[in-house]
Amino acid sequence: MTQCILYLLLFLCYTEAAPLISSPWGKIQGITKTTPAGKTYNAYYAIPYALPPTGKLRFRAPSPHPGVKGVFQALRYGPVCTQLHFGFGSLNVPWSEDCLTLGVHVPTSGGSAKSVMVWIHGGSFKSGGAPLYEPAKLVTEQDVIVVVVQYRLGVFGFLSTGNAEAPGNFGLLDQVLALEWVQKNIASFGGDPNSVTIVGESAGSASVSLHTLSPRSKGLFKRAIMQSGAATAYWANDETYREKLYSVSSAVNCSGKATDKQTVACLRGQPASVLLSATDRQDAGPVVDGYFMPNNPGALIKNATYLSDLGFYDVDTMLGVNNNEGGLLLENAEAFDRQDNTSTAKTLNYIFVYDNKLIPKLLLSTYGQYDALLADVISYEYTAPRTENQKLLDINAVFHTYGDVSFVAPAVAYARRHCDKGNRGGTGNTYFYYFNHYPSFAAGSGTHGMYHAFDLPYMFGLSSISVSLFGLLGPITPEEQTLSSTYVNFLAEFAKTGNPSSAVQQDLGSTWTQFDSQDETYLSFTTNMTLEHHLQAKRVFFWLQLMPELFKLERAKLAAPSTGHQGTGILVG
Repeated sequence: MTQCILYLLLFLCYTEAAPLISSPWGKIQGITKTTPAGKTYNAYYAIPYALPPTGKLRFRAPSPHPGVKGVFQALRYGPVCTQLHFGFGSLNVPWSEDCLTLGVHVPTSGGSAKSVMVWIHGGSFKSGGAPLYEPAKLVTEQDVIVVVVQYRLGVFGFLSTGNAEAPGNFGLLDQVLALEWVQKNIASFGGDPNSVTIVGESAGSASVSLHTLSPRSKGLFKRAIMQSGAATAYWANDETYREKLYSVSSAVNCSGKATDKQTVACLRGQPASVLLSATDRQDAGPVVDGYFMPNNPGALIKNATYLSDLGFYDVDTMLGVNNNEGGLLLENAEAFDRQDNTSTAKTLNYIFVYDNKLIPKLLLSTYGQYDALLADVISYEYTAPRTENQKLLDINAVFHTYGDVSFVAPAVAYARRHCDKGNRGGTGNTYFYYFNHYPSFAAGSGTHGMYHAFDLPYMFGLSSISVSLFGLLGPITPEEQTLSSTYVNFLAEFAKTGNPSSAVQQDLGSTWTQFDSQDETYLSFTTNMTLEHHLQAKRVFFWLQLMPELFKLERAKLAAPSTGHQGTGILVG
């Protein structure tokens, strides 16, 4: 999902030559960077793991880069993948289709083979890039190698015809190829290919989740961390790809062709800037392609035999969500208002907007059709009681309506499936945390807790720069810095061992126990952390059990025709 993250330490670090790496891919020259705190790490930027996906390679699975014969100068960021409106303009970072690169960030401590964290960024599958995620804090404080991957976005990464002409999921296959590159080359950087953790936030988290369900990714990682996103969310599986194909082709005069092959050929001939402009406001995402994603994620995760054969239950898994994920509504509205000079953000808590825009959109996305009774049930659950002349709602009720169905309930649903490992002979651990914090630097700003993506400054290092990118100006207290260090500590400890408990045991006063089917234990993570059970039990029950049952009854009673798709997440009964 859309967010502005950090351009952390890029201009704040002193540099010198790093050790030359001799890898199977070739020789790679990087730089040694020194943080403002005086800690050093080696960075190898923009290493191409695939051939440029241009010309005849556009809308195709990626082709491996053959490597180099000389010395590759990995000294700076390359262009981000083709996109608009993600804050790169002021940072003077160009975009290009030739963007399939990764960066390897290595501690200078030496020693035995180190655990590896592979970062997959978010951004609604249509924005984001490596320059926003300099992992200095993780590398220097936690002694792990961090690989930051770029992958194709938007129409370039996810256009689909639903057949062999353009099956889609190119961005996800880019990630698979990057993970294969890591397996072949990371030992040359001092990394352990048998201790790889894939980590992502938002669309990156959904990507991680999808990798745990895909046969194409099997064996490429040992652990998975999902921050605010799961494959079981409605937005992680696009069933309207034909509509979007028609919209794109019409916008660039490629519609009306006799076959999909001709349509795709026409689209391949369009300049990247033309395609980008035509799809600027259009979301695109993963599809069921029969290859990377053999079936709807909601169906796959219910198929215990499939999951067991895949090794799903053997992957150590940790999931996390924030206490106000639905604040993304405000983030997105403010972003569009800045672009269009509008005031949409001020109307989010209008009853008319809630009843006539938000609820219908959620129903269509989740169940494939609008139903007046279900709309009333949602409204009652989150906004009752209302007075006769009431025009405004509590903005938190609006946020939670959106955040629960989009992020919280899907994450709990995924965790419930994974923790069934005991009945399936699996060995993987299951941990869950709830970033239940209210940032001190946001006091007085109108921010209500941890919005979607607000955890990222804590992960990549709190600074006045990173905080100001969120529009939240305020002092960074020592307490916040400690929380940030604890956060990266338990993320990295999980990546190293599959058990994050040691990183929080002293502050928690007890062992962080796993999420299981009986207690559903989770860490309520803030400056005064506690262990709790059954996250948002009533609201999660509402979305995972009550609403699917009501939808079944309504569908059976009315036999209503669908809008062309039947919903995309596990929330469909």
